[in-house]
Amino acid sequence: MSLLPGTRTLSHWRVSGAVAACLTLVSALAGCGPGSTPQPNDSTPPEVASNVPAAGDDNVWVGQPIAVTFSEPLDPGTVNDTSVQLAGSGSVDIAKTLALTGNTLTVTPVSTLDLPQTLTLSLTAGIQDLAGNPLEPATWSWTVPSWLRLGDDPVLTYTGDSFVYWPHLALDTHDRPVVAGNREESPQALLRRWDGTAWVDIPPPNGADGSGYIHDLAMAVDDPVVAWSGRFEDGPDSDFYVSRWDGEAWTLLGGGLKVGDVIPEEAALAVTSSGLPIIAFSQKAMGGNSPADLLVKRWTGTTWQALGAKLDVNDGAAIQDIDIVLDGDDDPIVSWGERFFDVSFVKAWDPTLQTWQLLGGAISTSEQAPAMVVRAGGELVAADNASDQTIRLFRYAAPNWVPLGPALRRDESRTTTDPSLIENAAGEVMVGWSEIGAAGSSVEVATLRAGAWVFTEDAITISAPSGLSNVSLGLLDGATPVVVYTLFRPHDIGFEFDNETRFRQHNE
Repeated sequence: MSLLPGTRTLSHWRVSGAVAACLTLVSALAGCGPGSTPQPNDSTPPEVASNVPAAGDDNVWVGQPIAVTFSEPLDPGTVNDTSVQLAGSGSVDIAKTLALTGNTLTVTPVSTLDLPQTLTLSLTAGIQDLAGNPLEPATWSWTVPSWLRLGDDPVLTYTGDSFVYWPHLALDTHDRPVVAGNREESPQALLRRWDGTAWVDIPPPNGADGSGYIHDLAMAVDDPVVAWSGRFEDGPDSDFYVSRWDGEAWTLLGGGLKVGDVIPEEAALAVTSSGLPIIAFSQKAMGGNSPADLLVKRWTGTTWQALGAKLDVNDGAAIQDIDIVLDGDDDPIVSWGERFFDVSFVKAWDPTLQTWQLLGGAISTSEQAPAMVVRAGGELVAADNASDQTIRLFRYAAPNWVPLGPALRRDESRTTTDPSLIENAAGEVMVGWSEIGAAGSSVEVATLRAGAWVFTEDAITISAPSGLSNVSLGLLDGATPVVVYTLFRPHDIGFEFDNETRFRQHNE
């Protein structure tokens, strides 16, 4: 069918109208290029619909993507280093890459950030939509700290007339932490597990009357295992127990562990590569600061097996505290301090001789148990609170303890305490500890590298009279340090105080 002279098809009018609209909107010429969709009647400027991190965020992971979503598509040619500006503390420009996908802009720093750092993102009116409408300029800031809080902060706390103390940390095979601690009044035990998005309470393995004090925490693959003491309705006396959590309930492994009519004192726990716990514990005949015996038992899967006789060297000593690690054959090595004698020891179980072997005599003149780690190559390393208020590391080279690295302390005006040892994926020994001084205290982490101590960029600090202590160190992916510690906060009147257990992940 022919058309009359001078007539036009509908499609011709649509194309011509779009072209005319583009030609009459001078400010929107950038939006009329190949592949663009002209917007002849669009006079609404684009807006920031959402942004991550948000303004004022103060606990941002250093790897958190910086993402801005806009209310409409943008002209890609207007999104550049001039219209998008990223600055750090002191208004220092930070090199970056820009990626515009759909309505979302992702900004990525191209180099490692020094922490802590306050970042500021500025979007100028140079950013335009497809019709050439300029963005209303927007600027916001957030903080990337040296140490990240994970979820609830504090992790363990109590608001009654009590306090929380002695935290323990363990990581499962997915690097999800479990934190355990105690409060002063019954029921005592507290446990929480990170599920990837939040801290989830785990009901404690208390006795029937609510008693239950957690001495140590370990992981059997992904199941938390705790050494605890308490009492049940069928017995008036407190005893040591070991229980395993399967995600739904606690399984009590065997029965009570103490030997004779005695009082439970201290305990430390380790779990073998096959998931069988080994517990070192001290017991005493009378209350108070009295002499105690140190024993070790291994769970066979069906029963508890005693490993040799008692370990303590001086019969009149009170066992101050205990640490336990396993060697490459899953045999235990135990350290402890002996009060009244101001000395500490390390013994290793000899499965051939079925006896405990003293390693190198007394390791120090401290009554605290040296923290220990067995390195991947089998070398045993111990950390001791030395009499000069520093932390000293030793490696065992039979038959002696040999100093390893220089004395460790970050602030010479402070006293070091509570060392916790671990080896990273690079084969380096790392130490977490607290330092206490008149002006305040700190939680520190350092790595022994090429014979010298390399400290994390910043410590976790607090001013006196509050204090930080009881550090437990772990590693994510074998590299990133995480710590759980106690925050001590005194009241204004008398000797009352609050304690909280806090968890931090180093921001790297």
